[in-house]
Parts: sequence; structure tokens; C-alpha cells
Amino acid sequence: LTLLQGQTATDSFTYTLTDSEGVSLSTTLTITVNGLAGTVTSGSGVMLGSNFDDVLIGGAGYDVLIGFDGNDRLIGGDGLADELYGGAGDDTYVVDIIGDSIVELAGEGFDTVETTALAYTLPANVEALIFTGVGAFLGTGNELDNVITGGAGADVLFGLAGDDILRGGDGQNTLHGGEGNDTYIVESDGDVIVESPGEGIDTVETTLSTWTLAAGLENLIYTGTGVFTGIGNTLDNVITGGVGNDAFIAGLGNDTFNGGAGFDTVDYSAAGSAVTVRLNGNVTQNDGQGGVDTLTGIERVIGTAFDDLLVGDSLGNTLVGGAGRDTLLGLVGDDILIGGEGVANTLQGGVGHDRYVVSVAGDSVIELAGEGTDTVETALSTWTLGANLEN
Repeated sequence: LTLLQGQTATDSFTYTLTDSEGVSLSTTLTITVNGLAGTVTSGSGVMLGSNFDDVLIGGAGYDVLIGFDGNDRLIGGDGLADELYGGAGDDTYVVDIIGDSIVELAGEGFDTVETTALAYTLPANVEALIFTGVGAFLGTGNELDNVITGGAGADVLFGLAGDDILRGGDGQNTLHGGEGNDTYIVESDGDVIVESPGEGIDTVETTLSTWTLAAGLENLIYTGTGVFTGIGNTLDNVITGGVGNDAFIAGLGNDTFNGGAGFDTVDYSAAGSAVTVRLNGNVTQNDGQGGVDTLTGIERVIGTAFDDLLVGDSLGNTLVGGAGRDTLLGLVGDDILIGGEGVANTLQGGVGHDRYVVSVAGDSVIELAGEGTDTVETALSTWTLGANLEN
């Protein structure tokens, strides 16, 4: 049968299927075929697509939908369990009956299941799973690189093998990536991520204002636009901020902190010993916990309770000492140097209009001639300006 564009043909026939035990089933198939490529074909029985992007919709009976080539959408219907064959192309299967059978061969495109069922496991050679229903969802992937998306409930998602992307959505979700380099998209502060040691290099992407990496997770990326606080764990973390004024809480491991735009901070105040931080070299040579950190786009550093060395760069930095005998060197730029409560700190701003915050009478403020107009702020009852300090 050959149809011109815009023509429609409808026909019906009855067929009988008999299994090996002699049980027979008769049904009537009604098919509407449209001459326009990629239009909707619906009915009950066996429905065949084309080489275009077809939509095949089953009925209340047992349906067999075959999409062939094209990016097809196969909807099994609400009746008996159906057989859905997408064929080549990036196909979408709409599954509302647990018993629906999906057949995809390897290399036939990136295929997706949309389901309202409260539990679903991806069949072989299908990559993506999207929950479109209501309630708590249990979604399980396969050995491929899956993309699994939950709904508004308290979902539990399992990626299994492969480099998976798990997105819990709203609700307090539990996300298990499994083996592979997995990515977790976190939109709820109640989400729990479970990763075992040795299961790949895993990444959390979040728009939340604060997130702490759980055990077994290596990387954290802020994808929002506000102010972000990122907290690492005991592994070698890579934590990346956004366009706001971000803060990174340093921990164990050889970490990398990427501030991005904004005025960004690395906080070492919880370290167990002194730190040496050189923003001019983009490195923390000693993070106070046995690690060496890499710093990019960092303007502000908070030291420890020990004797720290904090060195700025060519930008306007803020260096904050703690309870130790700290040395703060601003170098170039309009720097703010805060000595802290140490015994006697050494503060040297360098070139630029620097500001010194002095809390200890024994602090030493050093400025050379011609290095800018510099200011000392203090709550002490007495303070004498040193050489080359104007205010």
C-alpha cells in the first residue's frame, strides 16, 4: 500500500495465535496509516512504524509495537503487557504496565523509558529512565552509562555499572551510583549518596547553597548562581565554585579548589597544624593535614590556630590569621591583612592601598616607602603608626 502525503487508510482483520499447549487467542487488529511521515498510528494488535519519527500507541489489549528506524515514541497502553520494539534511532518507551517487554539491540541509539510504575529496572541496551508518576520510586539501571531521573518523592536510584548520571529530583532521595565514574545531580538537601571505595571518580553537581561530600566521592561542582559553601572529605577532592563569593572548607587529601568568578575563600581553620599558602603560586604547600592543595581563582585565605605563612598574589587579597604567630604577605594589590589573636603577627601588605586589622599589641606592620596609602584598624586602646603608614 502506497499513500500520498495527506492520505489516510484504515483496515481491520482478525487473527488467531495458538501456543504449544493448544491455547488459542483471537483478536481484531485495526490499523490507521497516515501518509505524512512521523504522524501518530494507534490501535490494538500489531503496529508497524516507518523510517521516520513515529508515534505508536497501543490499546487495552496485547499489543506489538515496532518502530523500525527513526526516533520513535512507543506507548504500550493500559491493557495487557505489550511488546515494544524501537529499532534504530533514539527511541522513547512509555511504560505503565510492569509486564511490558522492551527489545532494543546494541548500537541502536540512545533510548529512554518513561514510566509511572513505582519500581522499574532498565532492560538491556536502554540507557535512560525517567519517573513520571507520583510517589516514591525505585529505579535501577543496567551495565550501560545510564541517566536515571526521579520525581518528587523519596526515590531510591541504582546506577549499577557504567558511568551513570543520577538525578533524584525533589524529596529525600538515596542515590547509589555503583561502579563507574558517576555523576549525581543534587537538588534536595536531604539527598543521601552512597559510594563504595574503588568504584570510580564520582562527581556531585548541585545548586544548593551548601554541600558536603560524602565518603567515596571525589568531586563537587556548584551549578547555581548564588553564594556557595563546599566541604570536602578525606579523599583528593576537586571542588569548583560558581559566579558568586564561594567558600571552600579544606580537609584531608591533596585537594583542588577552583573559585571561578567572585571573591572566593579557602578556609583552613580546622587544620591540625600550621599551613603555608602561596596564592602567587596557586598552591598550598602544606595544608596542615599532610596534603598539598592547588588553588585557582582564590582571593581570601583563612589560616589555622598555629603559626601560618599566608602569601597573596597580584590581586586584592584578604589574608586572615588565627591564634598562632602568623606571617601575612599581601604582595601586589589592595590587600586586607587580619592578624588574628596570635601572640605577635607580622603583616606586610606590599604594593597597593592596604588595610591592616590589628588585634594584638605585639603585631608588626611593615610598609615600604611609596607602596600606597595604607590604613591600620584596631580596637586596642593604644597604637602607634609605623613608618610609611598613613592612616
